[in-house]
Amino acid sequence: MIVFFSGLNGSYWNTTKTAYAGNGTAGNSTAQLSSPFGLAFDVNNSLYVGDAGNRRVIKFPFNNNTGTIVASKIAPSPQGLYELGTDDMYVYLDASQNLYVSDCGNHRVLRYANGNATGSIVAGNETAGAELNQLNCPLGIWVDSSSNLFIADLRNHCVMKWAQNATTGILVAGVTGAAGMNIN
Repeated sequence: MIVFFSGLNGSYWNTTKTAYAGNGTAGNSTAQLSSPFGLAFDVNNSLYVGDAGNRRVIKFPFNNNTGTIVASKIAPSPQGLYELGTDDMYVYLDASQNLYVSDCGNHRVLRYANGNATGSIVAGNETAGAELNQLNCPLGIWVDSSSNLFIADLRNHCVMKWAQNATTGILVAGVTGAAGMNIN
């Protein structure tokens, strides 16, 4: 169950909780979640949840704890992976309300155009690796005002930037494939 507490000016918590999504029991109905990960809110305060256990992203309108599945399938895939994986799944909504989903287990990031239930791959090639056209468990994602996609690539220990319609990314932080730190 995903619960938010409302407080006064963010300085202290109210003891009244508001359930936005889920009922506390894992399941696959549109009122239940199974292994929720990423969260995002749209301009109408609807909550989007990466529901990894059910291979979907579900949208819960404000003040409604029954959701609508907004992402689960993708357009033709190079590897034949037509649905979301069951690993960590983070979500992001850009200024145009396009939905981005990081699909860790399938080593890709998907984009669902506003209102479209079928996504397309915008980063990664569905094969784990450290080449510039690959990802290895993408997690945190963010899109800037120029539609550049920034990806925290967990197992490559780096942050990548993918320009709109790019087939490869650019390393912006870290050293791909190498964990650790060097402080000089």
